[in-house]
Amino acid sequence: MALSAAERQRLIEQYARGPDRLSAALAAVPAEARQWRPGPGECTAHLLRRLPGEAWARAGRHTASGRYTAEDWLRIYAEHLEVHARQIEASLAAWRAR
Repeated sequence: MALSAAERQRLIEQYARGPDRLSAALAAVPAEARQWRPGPGECTAHLLRRLPGEAWARAGRHTASGRYTAEDWLRIYAEHLEVHARQIEASLAAWRAR
């Protein structure tokens, strides 16, 4: 379904506020918390590696996407952090080139 002009404008404004929103959220995180990392064996990847084969096909229902499996999640999120890393690298390159 297409967005109305008002909804499109609201989303554009929300997107425009994104960098300030992220900066404010990060500013509220104490330095000690920013240094924290999961211990060995505590990350999601560790759990995914241990997931039995039959679990990958089990389906649930996502409110926006409909039918959703662990494989669907993996397809999306395996690339998700890579996309953000490329965004950071591009932003850094643009900043250095200014």
